[in-house]
Amino acid sequence: MKPEIEVERRAGMITGASCGHTSLTWLPGDGRHGVRTWVLSTDDGGTIRRIRLSPGEIGCLAGILQTIANEGGRDDEPVG
Repeated sequence: MKPEIEVERRAGMITGASCGHTSLTWLPGDGRHGVRTWVLSTDDGGTIRRIRLSPGEIGCLAGILQTIANEGGRDDEPVG
């Protein structure tokens, strides 16, 4: 069974998501061309990364989190 994905929204915008022990949180700021900066982290604080996603990639959040949750956040596996 796949872990459930929880998406956080404010004023209709996706501001974060979590799946299993992995979460993705938006860092508010002025990104160029609609690109947003996100923080990818695990509940234990073992992995923290900043990633940038364009508006077209925002819909990939579910797939990104699902892949990380299923693979245990391994660095050698491609995401997406």
